[in-house]
Amino acid sequence: PAPSPPLLRFLVHLLDGGAFRLVLVGHHAVLDGWSVASLVTELLRLYAALRDEAPDPTGPPPAARFRDFVALEREAIASEESRAFWRGVVDGAPLAALPPREGGGAPGGGESPSLWVELEAGTPEGLRRVAERAGVPLKTVLLAAHLRVMAQLAGGGDVVTGYVTSGRPETEDGERVLGVFLNTLPLRVDVAGG
Repeated sequence: PAPSPPLLRFLVHLLDGGAFRLVLVGHHAVLDGWSVASLVTELLRLYAALRDEAPDPTGPPPAARFRDFVALEREAIASEESRAFWRGVVDGAPLAALPPREGGGAPGGGESPSLWVELEAGTPEGLRRVAERAGVPLKTVLLAAHLRVMAQLAGGGDVVTGYVTSGRPETEDGERVLGVFLNTLPLRVDVAGG
């Protein structure tokens, strides 16, 4: 079902001693992480200015708009050059299917198949040390592990997975625009041999 309004709500709880708690409740399709941080920062700056009877610190609205991002995405989708590039990334890629469920058949009733694996107590710290030795962020080590599992499921070293990236336009005021500037792109990696 489609989400229904309000997709974003703010609540302010006044606490003792002039303190307050700001609660932001929103549908995940309304704001990305950068936008949430920007919005909360702007709200707190505005609140402080109102409380202190100071001038409005927000300034004029940004020149950039969310529609600029939408226009760039539509332009990329319509571009034959862009479509050829992405076809080149995914053409011939093997399909990595999950192994069949016990008892056969597809998952029913909206239930997603899952496998819980208990990690040993030192695993997270060990992963951090691997990342440090390799000189990469922990996220990269976790991505490598994900790719290895996908390769095992696919039965080969050629793997395609989805990689979430930001498409926020790099324009003046682009960092101030609120919305969801995320896109999932295919990431194809050959992990054969290591």
